[in-house]
Amino acid sequence: MLAIMAQVFGGVTLNRDFLKARVNAEYFFSVDVLDYLVKKGATYREAHDTVGIMVRECLDKGVSLKSLSAKELKKFSPLLGEDVKKLLNAEASVRGKRSLGSTNPTLVKAEIRKWKKRLK
Repeated sequence: MLAIMAQVFGGVTLNRDFLKARVNAEYFFSVDVLDYLVKKGATYREAHDTVGIMVRECLDKGVSLKSLSAKELKKFSPLLGEDVKKLLNAEASVRGKRSLGSTNPTLVKAEIRKWKKRLK
């Protein structure tokens, strides 16, 4: 199976600029805003509703989440602060994950080391 996967993906090349542009679309990170709200004390349902309303309003007005002022953020939830804007990028998103199997680079490297040893 590994040999087949190596053949399938061995010749794949990635257009990093294209991928970076797509992955940094800030609405992609709305789940990180949801997690932020839950960590601040909102229930999952409240956080989900808040983020949904916030994203919909930004899309309707043609503005970005990062462009919202502190006052505008508080309109959506008193738990939202300016610091939430730091979460709206790929690097913060992957580093913010902590569970096994997540995208956190430290955890990914540990899994790679583990599997390299196992597969020898």
